[in-house]
Amino acid sequence: MFEKAVYGIFIVSVLTWMTLALATEGLTFDVIAQAGSFLLLGVVMSLLLERSCESATP
Repeated sequence: MFEKAVYGIFIVSVLTWMTLALATEGLTFDVIAQAGSFLLLGVVMSLLLERSCESATP
């Protein structure tokens, strides 16, 4: 349950940021680079959440 809430907040915040960035700057290299870093951050966050949930399970 906790994982779904974290993923949902992350996805909504990334989509909101992408919408605002595309509306203000257009599709530039900076926007693409920041989107890639957000995706990398999401992968790292999901791996850390999986590990923490596995270690917390008795």
